[in-house]
Amino acid sequence: MLQSAFPAFEARSGQLDMMNLIHNSFETSQDAIIEAGTGIGKSIGYLLPAVYFAKKHQKPVVVSTYTLQLQDQLLQNEVPKLKKILPFTFQAVLLKGRSNYLSLAKFERALREKEDNYETALTKMQILVWLTETVTGDKDELNLTSGGQLFWNRLQSDGLTYAGLKQPWLELDFFERAKKNSCKGGYHHY
Repeated sequence: MLQSAFPAFEARSGQLDMMNLIHNSFETSQDAIIEAGTGIGKSIGYLLPAVYFAKKHQKPVVVSTYTLQLQDQLLQNEVPKLKKILPFTFQAVLLKGRSNYLSLAKFERALREKEDNYETALTKMQILVWLTETVTGDKDELNLTSGGQLFWNRLQSDGLTYAGLKQPWLELDFFERAKKNSCKGGYHHY
């Protein structure tokens, strides 16, 4: 079954041991610490038992990775392959940290500022155009210059912007919407 989606797949005892350990850990609600070397097939080794557990128990599973690159690899490569071979459907959602999302309230305040250098003015225009196109509010959709990135750092979502206040932007907040949407599926990827 795995070879149909993963042509280079070869059963490795370490990977199968890892899958069994993870599966048993899920089923018994026991923590597990796993260290696996290069080439053992870790991604599929933890994704497959996680997806099966989520589907069987109708509970969300969070997979947290150290890098955004691995998140993208899992979502772009491994998850589609699993979707092809598994006899059921599942949802995988990527939710990045707050700093990857624009705070609309902060951006509104920044637009009111009069003192802009060329880089800031250009980035404001770039973000305004992008806001007409984005669904996610994820900064990876933008191609920011280094000066633009510095400006973004002032605008990124931090969770404090709306604290205790009724804000007109709260219901449109990109991070909050991404978080809400990620809780609709059976398998979540952060």
